[in-house]
Amino acid sequence: MNYYVAVITDVIETIECSISSRLTLAELSARAGISDFHFNRMFSTVAGVTLKQYVLGRKLAYAAEWLRTTNRPVTDIALELGFEYPEVFSRAFKSQL
Repeated sequence: MNYYVAVITDVIETIECSISSRLTLAELSARAGISDFHFNRMFSTVAGVTLKQYVLGRKLAYAAEWLRTTNRPVTDIALELGFEYPEVFSRAFKSQL
């Protein structure tokens, strides 16, 4: 397996396991053992989207699933997924439609 693909696969697994946490570029690039700049380029090349786009997309996918399958309030879901304000979550969710 290509080194870059292996590194990004590991990072994606970390993101999936920690979706409710606030993960930073610095933390993830340190985990990979490479600079922030190089990590960002590598992630975009392998995943086809930026790290920020990927994390936001995954959080919104979880939110959509929870909204469909639970009776939890939108505010609770937004806060659990790391959005500081429900309004920010709402705007992000609407922009993905």
